Amino acid sequence: MILDIKTTLIDLPEEIIRTTFDPERLRDLAESIREIGLLQPIVVKKKADRFELIAGYRRFTAHELIGKKKILAVVMEEDYDMVEAAAITENIQREQLAPLDEARAIRVLVDVHGWGIMKTARKLGRSEGWVRGRLDLLSLPQTIASLVQGEKIGIAVAIELAKIPDEKIRDQYAIYAAEAGCTAATAANWRRQVERDIEAGVMPEATPGGPDEERLPVRMMIACDSCDAGFDAVRVRILRLCPTCFNAWMAA
Repeated sequence: MILDIKTTLIDLPEEIIRTTFDPERLRDLAESIREIGLLQPIVVKKKADRFELIAGYRRFTAHELIGKKKILAVVMEEDYDMVEAAAITENIQREQLAPLDEARAIRVLVDVHGWGIMKTARKLGRSEGWVRGRLDLLSLPQTIASLVQGEKIGIAVAIELAKIPDEKIRDQYAIYAAEAGCTAATAANWRRQVERDIEAGVMPEATPGGPDEERLPVRMMIACDSCDAGFDAVRVRILRLCPTCFNAWMAA
C-alpha cells in the first residue's frame, strides 16, 4: 500500500544507521525532489496511529530540507523485517556509507534480524572476517571512531591504534596519524613500541618540543639535500618548480 503521509506522522527508528551525508549530494536530491517529485517512495511500517521509517532516511531528510509536508511512502503491515533487511543490504552494497554507518547497518543485520556473521557475509558477498572487522569498529575509542567516521584515518590504522593501552598516548597517536598520514604497518609499529615502553616501566613519549611536536609519536631524522643538516622528517617540504624557475632558483 502506497500513501502520501504527513512527515510529522513519521517517527525515525531508535537507531539511525546512516548519520553522515554529503551535504552537496543531499541538497541536489532535495532540489530534484522539489522540481520533479520523489521518484522512489520511502518505506515505513504502521505503529498504532503513526508510522516508523524503515528505509529512505536520506529521502525523508531531503523532504524536510525543502519544507515539504507530505512524502510518498510504501506502508508495510506484514513482513516489514524482511523489507528492512533488504533495504539495509541494498544500502551497504550500493551507497557510499561512512565506515561507522556501515558498521551499524551490519550490526542490525547480524543482531536485530538474527542473520549472524555467516549469513550476513554471504548476503553481502563479503568474507566473515570483513563483517567481523566492521563490527569491531563499533567498539573503537571515541577519538579514533570520530577520525574513522570523518575518513581521516583508515580502518586498518584505527584498529591498530585502538590496541594502544594508554588512552592519552593513543589519542595523541591517532590525531597525529590523521594530520600526517599513517599506514597500518606504521600504526602497528607505534603500538608495539608503546607496549614495550609500558612493559619496561617507561612512560611512552609523544616527543618533547613545541606545540606542533607534542603529538608526534616517532621522530625520524633525515638529511637536508642542500646542507646535509639533520632535521625532523615531519617538517620536510617539497618544492615543485617548472624547469625555468628551478634553474633560476639554482642560480640565485
